[in-house]
Amino acid sequence: MKKLILAVLLSIILTNVFAQKENIVTIYPDVVYHHKDGMALTMDIYVPLNHNSKGVIFINSGGFYSPFFSNQYKKNSNSLSEIDKDNFSFIPKVDLKPEFHQQFSFEELLKSGFTVFDVRHSSTPKYMLDEITTDLNFAISYIKKYAEKYKISKDRLGVCGGSAGGYLAAYLAANPQGDNNFKAVVLYYPAGYDFLHSRNDMARKALPSLNTSEQTLDSLSLKHYISNKMPPTIILYGALDNPFITEPSEILISEFKNKNVVCEKIVFDKIGHIWMDENRKYSNKTGDKAMSNLIDWFNKNL
Repeated sequence: MKKLILAVLLSIILTNVFAQKENIVTIYPDVVYHHKDGMALTMDIYVPLNHNSKGVIFINSGGFYSPFFSNQYKKNSNSLSEIDKDNFSFIPKVDLKPEFHQQFSFEELLKSGFTVFDVRHSSTPKYMLDEITTDLNFAISYIKKYAEKYKISKDRLGVCGGSAGGYLAAYLAANPQGDNNFKAVVLYYPAGYDFLHSRNDMARKALPSLNTSEQTLDSLSLKHYISNKMPPTIILYGALDNPFITEPSEILISEFKNKNVVCEKIVFDKIGHIWMDENRKYSNKTGDKAMSNLIDWFNKNL
């Protein structure tokens, strides 16, 4: 009996040790991927101990402001150095505030073994959309150049984002300017299919980064770049979202299918932008379901 009890206790201890190791994350905060106008453009990089050699790039943008979503690390109180990566710890999902930031918590991605790149770009109102897309191509080049350092294969990269970040993720994946070669894309409520369409009039007035020439805006519209080279893509959005999200999402899925792109669409009933319900309250249930879909998509396609 004593041997049985000891065996059970040892099993529990070992399980806890392995569980703790699975949750260990090495954090590289504020990694500089480019300089412009005397300003550093940065990303945070999260490498789980149980990494699977796959990388997920999160475009941290809302309304073309970056970072729109909170940093997911904190400096340890006893830290003496800003440089030592061991002086930073991961912020769990439940501690991210405001609550709607939890929809892009990296917690489950890291537990699943993905290395996560939280990429920031130069922001509205100073910088225009064409400058922002240029920034992000520098970020992709940096990630691919130093892939080995961050425990990933440069040929097993996925990209994701929401709203403006969703547009930027789709634009990078459509690959009009380089050799990004992503293997999978996840788009939450993406914008930007056709910037000159009348459904975008309000957005153009509200978002300073879109206050550029019509020629430039049109050249950045996703409608010009959808081809059979687009990687497997899933689009998730709420049925109550704005028409400049819902209608273009339907068009994108239709075009993907016409081009024989592997694609999927998930629509959440009674849900609006950034997973807000009919009472303008963030829906944790929707956010959790969307993250589950995101992880499943990357597991399947990366």
